[in-house]
Amino acid sequence: MRPAARFSAPAAVVAAALLLAGCAGRGDSSAAGPTRAEYLAQAKQICVEYQKQINDLKGASDLGQLADQGQQAIELEAAEVEQLRKLEPPAKDADAIERMLDAVELTIATARELVSAARADDVAGVTTAASNLRRQLAEANRLAKPFGLDLCAS
Repeated sequence: MRPAARFSAPAAVVAAALLLAGCAGRGDSSAAGPTRAEYLAQAKQICVEYQKQINDLKGASDLGQLADQGQQAIELEAAEVEQLRKLEPPAKDADAIERMLDAVELTIATARELVSAARADDVAGVTTAASNLRRQLAEANRLAKPFGLDLCAS
């Protein structure tokens, strides 16, 4: 078993990536769609629900635990993204929200790479995936900030 400190940063990155997904959504846009405030209220409600579940996951002290916790977080995140994609964003925000959610899905894909590396006991792969994930999270947060949804990842 490896020391907990070695894996705490990647575990935190996986959890943060999965929390962020609660901060975005898209759907078909129309002129008579919801207001920005209505959309954001719905998105934040979904975010809070999934954020709590992800926050309840235990920390990882070795690669096996990192893989298990990461997989659970990925499953929650995928379900969250599915719900968020069903929301109809305000027409004027639809493209920006889609880009934001696509950025979150990229973090999920990278989190899957991290989990795969952890399952293979590949410390270098975990480190690389964690670095990529941090960079992608920064971009997803940048895209979420204009909507005030970056708070979902805190």
